[in-house]
Amino acid sequence: MLALADTARTVADARVHWICDWAREHLLDDAGAWRDRRLILFTEYEDTRRWLQRQLAILTDPADPHHAQRIDSFTGITSTERREDIKRAFNDPASPLRILICTDAAREGINLQSQCHDLIHVDLPWNPSRLEQRNGRIDRKLQPADTVTCRYFTYAQRPEDVVLDALVRKTEAIRRQLGSAGQVLGDRIAERFRSGIDRAQARDLAARIRDAEADARVAAAVRDLDDGAAARLARLRREQADLAVALEKARARVGVDPAELQSVVELALHRSGGDWTMPGAVGDTPVFALDEPRLAGDPSWAPLIDELRNRPARPGERPGEWRASPEAAVRRVSFAPAILPDGRDAGDVVQLHLEHRLVRRLLGRFLSAGFRQGLERCCVIRTATTASPRVVLLGRLALYGEQAARLHEEVLSVAADWREDGPLRALAEGREAEARVVDELLAALRDANDADPATTRRATANAARDVAALRPVLAERADARAARTAQELTRRAAAEAQGLETLLKQRIARILRERRTDTGQLDLLLDPAEARQRAADRRSWERAATRLDDELVREPERLRAAARIHATRLEPIGLVYLWPAA
Repeated sequence: MLALADTARTVADARVHWICDWAREHLLDDAGAWRDRRLILFTEYEDTRRWLQRQLAILTDPADPHHAQRIDSFTGITSTERREDIKRAFNDPASPLRILICTDAAREGINLQSQCHDLIHVDLPWNPSRLEQRNGRIDRKLQPADTVTCRYFTYAQRPEDVVLDALVRKTEAIRRQLGSAGQVLGDRIAERFRSGIDRAQARDLAARIRDAEADARVAAAVRDLDDGAAARLARLRREQADLAVALEKARARVGVDPAELQSVVELALHRSGGDWTMPGAVGDTPVFALDEPRLAGDPSWAPLIDELRNRPARPGERPGEWRASPEAAVRRVSFAPAILPDGRDAGDVVQLHLEHRLVRRLLGRFLSAGFRQGLERCCVIRTATTASPRVVLLGRLALYGEQAARLHEEVLSVAADWREDGPLRALAEGREAEARVVDELLAALRDANDADPATTRRATANAARDVAALRPVLAERADARAARTAQELTRRAAAEAQGLETLLKQRIARILRERRTDTGQLDLLLDPAEARQRAADRRSWERAATRLDDELVREPERLRAAARIHATRLEPIGLVYLWPAA
């Protein structure tokens, strides 16, 4: 065998030859420049990964300034920080990374579908669930490509590949019908392969994998689930319609329009000494470029601006060199999803939302200082929507949890008919009259017109008395709202904790199943390096199981504790008089 292997030492491996030809055709253009298309390669062993990465180096041109970044790897010894860098780079359209070589360490917990729809198994695992998990790195929701291609190699002269081919085809057939093949085939295939493959029985084993009994079981499961193609499509359409309704309800509940958020953020940015430009749009979505130098004078802005950069700083990289690097340029921002014509998210645009740290910093000017700094706490607005003068007291209710974490915040209102000769009498909450006043206020704020000085003096002459009359009602409503919110937070935390417990238990059960099916008998057939890799995998399973057991005890309770209210704060933030325009 050694002599036979020595004769083939310098002969190109057929798999490498095919991969290189495919890469030159699909990843490189006629001039040898790299296209945007990307490729994932999965190997079974670390030795294979190192060998393959050396072989594929012929695809890179030393004259290319990014040639060292075109091919990268993801293995069991890759650090957590490095894994995040690789994932971010592979999903970033501006990154030079084009080929990612992975061991089974990447088969779970990493999404790589943003820019890639091609995957090749250089080595095939015998367990169908592992094969399915590998493919799931790109064959998943939010994959923008219409077609995802997962390839594998078979050798015509090797009898075992008949079994491999049957295994892959059966896995894919059941996955298409049931959505997952691992649970259907995993235990049965692992049991049959426990003692290896007898070459003389290879074709018989392949026939058993394709047996009619399994097909009958799958067909029965499909019938039981009513999962025919037409029924499945109809169900997906119903779910899509339900999700669309839920999305609109959520938008109405949050009450934040992208254009309104953009307007408020722009005002806060200008008041902070910053600015932005509008370099264009992605589809119908306007995008903005922050004027970074105008904010550079305040060092406290640096961490927030750094979060918008194309890539994080590498270990040992100096902050000044990193920020000056073209690869770490600040990405543009938008207030609605920036979708490219092919359906992908624009990788160089960050969508800002209420919880984004930059937005929270900008809105903090108003949240911390109320309506000071050039804005008035008491104002009189002329409006054509009201027939008689109205008064609205606005208050902000904030609920805080552990370490002063803000759990909930909302603006409450108390409306009343304006009276010049006595204390105000609040309109009943939830009644038509109060709802009409709130609607009038919202309409007036969209196109506010200040009243003349004489009207303003008359309306606000008893402002202190008006606040004193309405504030007890505001406090009463705030107490009721805080109690309802506390119940809702507790309910949501309990549901999240239960979901986390279920997820952790499922992951622990999966590890235990893998430990049961891996008895170590196949180690006798492996070379020492492969045996060491298998032993390292087993140790990682033990560490993962221990960590998950700890998280099962700690994390659900942490979620419940984070939802408990420790402090409540109510403060009046404004008094608005709505005055008839005529």
